[in-house]
Amino acid sequence: MPRFVLTIQSHVAFGFVGNSAAVFPLQLRGFTPIVINTVEFSNHTGHPQTRGQVFTAEMIEEVIEGVRELGVLPKCEGLLSGYLGDAGIGKVVLHLAEEIKRANPNAIWLCDPVMGDTDSGVFVHPGIPEFMKAHFLNGLADITTPNQFELELLLGRPVVSRQDAVEAARNLFIEKGCKVVFVTSLLTKDVPQGFIETLAVTTDKAWTVRTPFISQKAVPNGQGDVFAASSFGIYLNTHSAKAALEGAVSTLYGLVSAAPDNDLDLPLIDAQKEILTPSTIFKAEEI
Repeated sequence: MPRFVLTIQSHVAFGFVGNSAAVFPLQLRGFTPIVINTVEFSNHTGHPQTRGQVFTAEMIEEVIEGVRELGVLPKCEGLLSGYLGDAGIGKVVLHLAEEIKRANPNAIWLCDPVMGDTDSGVFVHPGIPEFMKAHFLNGLADITTPNQFELELLLGRPVVSRQDAVEAARNLFIEKGCKVVFVTSLLTKDVPQGFIETLAVTTDKAWTVRTPFISQKAVPNGQGDVFAASSFGIYLNTHSAKAALEGAVSTLYGLVSAAPDNDLDLPLIDAQKEILTPSTIFKAEEI
């Protein structure tokens, strides 16, 4: 019997970001993704030129209605949401999450709060960070995966240490009902030079995985999307935040390591063995 998950985020014709990055890792882990795209671009915005458009909320609602008529929404084990496009689409995703959770109280929603990064700043339309904080991350989402920049954006101040990041994750999300927070791309002052850390935070536990920082001429896009899909798939199979942290970090490290130095996209197909059997397994340390 198919194991359905619904993934709603951006899509590109060329390269691997958004749904283009999420679908394959989910399929390899045994899931049948129901794919709804919030935008259709020729390629991600890391390239010099991009063409395409953000879909309207009405068009996305029409697609959802068609999926609803197929009767598969109550069969979804989970919902993965990412890049929205605008706050109007956020409302559609919020209602979709509420519907799936009403039909299946055991369904898990992973909300990747895609808003920006250290090197690019905020790259979403105005209103999305406020909408995320007010509606998505107030307890309805079970898992969220902010990078350090996004955590600081929602927090309203810099994160100064690993423990500060843990406390911020608990104050912003866990205390409101979120089960797991993964904080990615952590480069606080207590992270040794030449390394980068990823955290998993729950109500009473926190772990970190430290990996060497891979310096490249071009940073491949889609890393957060692959991490979100990988951690989601592992968590749905294990219900372990620690296992999801270790597996997703190991997968991402393997893919980034295999990327040519000047490539703007991850080698998702050429290095697909890194998704299920990473070359290097990184173990989590409890904080």
